[in-house]
Amino acid sequence: MDCNESVLLTARAVSDPKRKAKREAKREAAEAKAAAQQAREAVRTAWTQTRRSILTEEYALTHDSVVPQALAKGMTAALALRRYAPSPHRSAMSEPG
Repeated sequence: MDCNESVLLTARAVSDPKRKAKREAKREAAEAKAAAQQAREAVRTAWTQTRRSILTEEYALTHDSVVPQALAKGMTAALALRRYAPSPHRSAMSEPG
């Protein structure tokens, strides 16, 4: 088989109407799949942005209360005192009554 025959066979295969229709169908399916993927991504992006904006509005971080300024040692001592302080409920339950 010489080069001209292989070129002719390839040209016939490429120009075959059945093969051409099959290639076109594959191309259209790929384009439809890509368009569907883009649509899904656009909807997901819009949903994420909407969700974030609603959450930001509903649960906005505000600093309405005044936070006292204290040293770290003082804060730690206050937390330790609160943690290890006897509970009135515990002492009442432990006493025989």
